[in-house]
Amino acid sequence: MTRSVNTILMYGILAAGISLLALNATLPLVVWLILLLAPLPLLATMLARHQRAVLYAIPILSILVVALLVRPGMVTISLAAAAAGIALSLTEWTAVRSSRFAQATAEQNDRLFHALAQATGHLVNAPDFSTGVNSVLKALGEASGVDRIYIFENDQVGTADKPTCSQRYEWVRTGVTPFLDDPALQHFPYFPAFYRWHEHLARGEQIIGAISTFPESERTVLKAQAIQSILVAPIEVNNRFWGFAGFDNCRDDRPWPDHLIAIMRMLTLNIGAAIAWRQMQDRLANQEQFMRTVLDAVPAMIAVRDKQGRLELVNRTLADLVHQDPTDLMGRPVAELPWLASAAAPLPAPPAGRAEEVRFLPP
Repeated sequence: MTRSVNTILMYGILAAGISLLALNATLPLVVWLILLLAPLPLLATMLARHQRAVLYAIPILSILVVALLVRPGMVTISLAAAAAGIALSLTEWTAVRSSRFAQATAEQNDRLFHALAQATGHLVNAPDFSTGVNSVLKALGEASGVDRIYIFENDQVGTADKPTCSQRYEWVRTGVTPFLDDPALQHFPYFPAFYRWHEHLARGEQIIGAISTFPESERTVLKAQAIQSILVAPIEVNNRFWGFAGFDNCRDDRPWPDHLIAIMRMLTLNIGAAIAWRQMQDRLANQEQFMRTVLDAVPAMIAVRDKQGRLELVNRTLADLVHQDPTDLMGRPVAELPWLASAAAPLPAPPAGRAEEVRFLPP
């Protein structure tokens, strides 16, 4: 039989037991109707799930059969049958709720990890770091259900014995007060009130828990922001304590679930890696700009071509000779510029694996 038929059968047997009880105990009609209608919400939930109703119907049916055969104990046994049916319905309803909660948690985890995966791409592909970070915080905030997400960066002006930090980024849920522009959170000193945070975060440890369990010096600051529970993790860049990211819960102080703790750790790792990558790109850009400045200052004409014979680099001296901008010559085949090919004395063949050849042209 299908699960719907089994559930209906179970309710029918339960209704028979209740009716039998009502007849023997001479219960009022209203009480009888209440007893019949009370299990319906539970059983309606069960109809949409794969349940084991047939297993519950068998013992109830057996009890009722015995009740019909043994007249003296009919009331007691009928009452036991009704109680058993209700108890089993409650058990099944609890199982349904647990299953739905587990499914909802799994779906939320999927949304969180999907949001984190997408947001991580923004950190690298966004035109600037701020845009990428704001996209990450927004995606995670909407998927996680937290009230506030923020990032603090340790200040360069802070000294070793008096370190400070400043809030750089923030996302807040609708109705939650933002603190991004709060002057009190700029150059905020770790010491003395938050010395515990600095020690733990510098060791790579997280700060987790209800605000009510924190030291009084910390509670004074955090309660002013309506925070009831907090999850904070350090951000490391090139093995250096760069700052920290935090999740705030402003509605209650329930414990943080494991999946959000894992998401926070992944978030801080990705942000730290993105910062390191951006810093490396900035250094390379500065080095490239420095090299360009030096090459443009050289009075000799310099050109660099790749293995396909296309120009990869042309200095200002050479470009001025042909009255063009250096960027207009990039990517053009050397064969299209016979004056360059004929004027340049070839260097010895480059070592294996080298993708370019440099030609120095006399001024």
